[in-house]
Amino acid sequence: AFYLGYIYASGKEVPLNYAEAAKWYEKALNSGLDGAENNLGNLYVWGLGVPRDYARAKELYQKAIEMGSDVAQYNIYEIQLYGPKPYGNKREAVREIRKIAEGGYTYAQSTMGDIYANGLGVTRNYAEAAKWYEKASSDNEEAMYYLGELYRQGLGVKRDYFKAVELYQRSSADGNPQAERALGRAYFLGQGVDQDKARGMMLYESAAKHGDQEALYLLGREYENGQGVERDSAKAREYYQAAADYTVQQFPYTRYYDPAPIASK
Repeated sequence: AFYLGYIYASGKEVPLNYAEAAKWYEKALNSGLDGAENNLGNLYVWGLGVPRDYARAKELYQKAIEMGSDVAQYNIYEIQLYGPKPYGNKREAVREIRKIAEGGYTYAQSTMGDIYANGLGVTRNYAEAAKWYEKASSDNEEAMYYLGELYRQGLGVKRDYFKAVELYQRSSADGNPQAERALGRAYFLGQGVDQDKARGMMLYESAAKHGDQEALYLLGREYENGQGVERDSAKAREYYQAAADYTVQQFPYTRYYDPAPIASK
């Protein structure tokens, strides 16, 4: 049951269906795997396939923690960081996520970058954000992308378009659609690469296909203005509408339990 839930939630072998994922995760709750509790908690955090319910998510994460889940331990602090009161004790969340980050967990290190870049429970500090993103960037595609954004804008680091492009390329190769869109922008503007608007459009289209909302908007804008493609008002409206109708396609913060480690035992 757990694996069926994972398949529907990831959309890897069947069309993405969070309601079906929730159903199978519920069936798996008594299977003895902390993954079912953790992943179902993710669905409740984001209201995917079930009503958004932070209390239920916290309950599920707590059960997973009791079963020894490090992933759920991290997720429960993310509820405190990003969730509403009474689940939004940001200072405590920052303190505990820092401990996890200092232990080497790259998702927590990337979140520390988010914390300093956005001033979540701390004073905004781009140099500190860059430090944490750098720590996580060896194998975390989100950290690569956000560090690239800091280099592009010269926030906390010296502006370096070439370094930004390098990070976008690594991140997009690991499947991050935000990085694909950012790389498309680099080609559109000729920042760190030779200007190539046609290639920029191709990257926007790939990012949109992989679930990036801003790429949908940018495609609409370029079709409206005839940049990189022939002007097409109908296509522009189509992409603008898709951007307006966008719904979450993946968990932006909470981490899910990947069944691969169990499958390999």
